[in-house]
Amino acid sequence: MSGTNSRQVSWSRSWDFMFATAGWSIGLGNIWRFPYLCYQYGGGAFLIPYIFFGFVFALPCLMLEASLGQMVRKNLIDTWRSKVPVFTGIAYANMVMSFLVVIHYVTLLVWIVKYFVASFSTILPWISCNNTWNDERCVDFTIQNKSELFGSNQLNGTRGESAAEQYWKLNVLKISSGINEVGSLQLDLMAYSALVWLLIYLSTFKGIKFSAKVSYITATLPAILIVVMVILGLTLDGSMAGISHYLRPDISKLADFEVWLKAASQTGYSVGSGYGIMLALRSHNKYNDNFYRDCMLIVMFNMLTSFVSGFAVFSNLGFVAHKLNTTIDAFQTSGPGLVFLAYPQSLSLLPLPQLWCALLFLMLFFLGFDTQFIHYEFLVSLVFDLFPQMRGRYRYAKEIFNAMFCVVLCLISWIFLTESGPYLFEIFNQYSSVAWSFFIICGCELVAVAWFSGAKKHCQLIKRMIGPTRTENVIIFFWKYFTPAWCLALAAYSIVFHKALTYGNYVYPPWAQAFAHTLSFSSFVWIPGVAIYLLLTSKKTKAELLGRGNLCSNNDDGKEFDEVDKAQIELQCTKLVESSVA
Repeated sequence: MSGTNSRQVSWSRSWDFMFATAGWSIGLGNIWRFPYLCYQYGGGAFLIPYIFFGFVFALPCLMLEASLGQMVRKNLIDTWRSKVPVFTGIAYANMVMSFLVVIHYVTLLVWIVKYFVASFSTILPWISCNNTWNDERCVDFTIQNKSELFGSNQLNGTRGESAAEQYWKLNVLKISSGINEVGSLQLDLMAYSALVWLLIYLSTFKGIKFSAKVSYITATLPAILIVVMVILGLTLDGSMAGISHYLRPDISKLADFEVWLKAASQTGYSVGSGYGIMLALRSHNKYNDNFYRDCMLIVMFNMLTSFVSGFAVFSNLGFVAHKLNTTIDAFQTSGPGLVFLAYPQSLSLLPLPQLWCALLFLMLFFLGFDTQFIHYEFLVSLVFDLFPQMRGRYRYAKEIFNAMFCVVLCLISWIFLTESGPYLFEIFNQYSSVAWSFFIICGCELVAVAWFSGAKKHCQLIKRMIGPTRTENVIIFFWKYFTPAWCLALAAYSIVFHKALTYGNYVYPPWAQAFAHTLSFSSFVWIPGVAIYLLLTSKKTKAELLGRGNLCSNNDDGKEFDEVDKAQIELQCTKLVESSVA
């Protein structure tokens, strides 16, 4: 790892950055969230708003963060302090969002580990009803007559459930009747959680130098396994019926603005725009790296991965429906359940099912683990940026703090392993990072740079890094007008047309609904809060707080730089860059 000092180092090679970014942005959401949304909101028609927001929402936000990180080459907090001080609250909002992601996202990894361990059983537990957790509704997946599986159970007149459904609900989740019924913790899930946090610590305690090497494995292996799963799925009986359900376009769905909202949230969530992580990762790049090209590749590869993953998921769903003599519409599940039900059932019917199931959950683990430890390392770095006195005071200060922080977060994350944990997980999954606050935070980033710091002069500084670009006017238009307008519209729609949160047929009580919105507010509140605090207490002038006190981030005046401006900006910006790496 090269660098001028220990504070702000550079990636050893550009591939380190690309693998770290790919591993962080391509995660479980590409596998289990996108295919279901695509199926539920118009099939192939959903690709229209998904691709649209990929290029008019996710890409502009990603480019903005990348340019800021590479231009200033400081940590997240100091970047906003030096660029537009009044918007320093964006850094704290990013920090809160990452904290909320870290404490609940790890639950997916815990469930995956449990399935991975169970994959080595002589008889896979999700194909048989001869287990202690099964009840009279269970239909053995190994029997020949499965027509009653999604119909009426002849014993009690209720809907039958597959062995995979019961393994998921009654053994993995052990879900209670509601969020008010907390229940007990599961010892095996607690042990798996401790193991995952230990791996997170081992992957991050040496900093980005070691983390980049980990990404070479965690980003590459899942990509290979996804391709294998797609090829395998396409060879199964009934797979074409599943793919037809996946891609069948329902153009009428595009008239529903909620479809566009879901597409935007999935795009931003999947690519990682608005989290500040791209800014932090890019701050370790060389000053003249072509971030335009890298951001374009990241967005396109991310969308392609989501699209291809849909073939893997729904070819398997078609196969299961074919074997069960039922329709894909009978699978009334979403989110994590889509993967934890469809894949295990289909793979259990293949030769060497243990091997295929183990490979599947190994792939899912790597996909989620990369996202988890990048968010975690980002969070740890922000803590040290907030308390710089911790750095260097003790020889192993970061290693010790890292270990203690992992233990604390591990204990907090156990709340999702209770019997009411799945209900709580769904709240965090829906409101911690993809709710209305997410769009407002993204909009604030764009407004801060494009309107306060100045979009034109920001692009002039970009020219110093990577040279002139043909799309400067287009980018300015998106940064200043088009993308912020969409952020406002999406946030407004999320608030005005909010629907009560449900988990299947369960409707959350009012206090849980209020808690969900509090989660969203907990990240956004830092932006106006810090702005008001600085305006009331800072000794800087109002112009300086608004990002107009430095020619490096002067406000747009509608003109190009004159020669005097160019000379002064060249001097000031050179000092800025030198100070950031000195």
